[in-house]
Amino acid sequence: MRSVQELTRMFDQQELLWGKAVKVSQQVLSQKFLSFPAELFERVFHDLLPHLQVHWHSRLKRPLPLAVKYASKN
Repeated sequence: MRSVQELTRMFDQQELLWGKAVKVSQQVLSQKFLSFPAELFERVFHDLLPHLQVHWHSRLKRPLPLAVKYASKN
């Protein structure tokens, strides 16, 4: 799975298909993703969901940082 940050780096450093490398901000990519057709977003989400679930379960096994514990109690 590639993040928006990785995609931004790829646009900046690599020529893709017929296009030249271009500077693109993460904010611009994030805004562009908001205009995705719902069906495309759904397919991407379903492809990513198993990966996200694995990471979520691994997070649950790690101890919480002290600042988070404190914030949760207060």
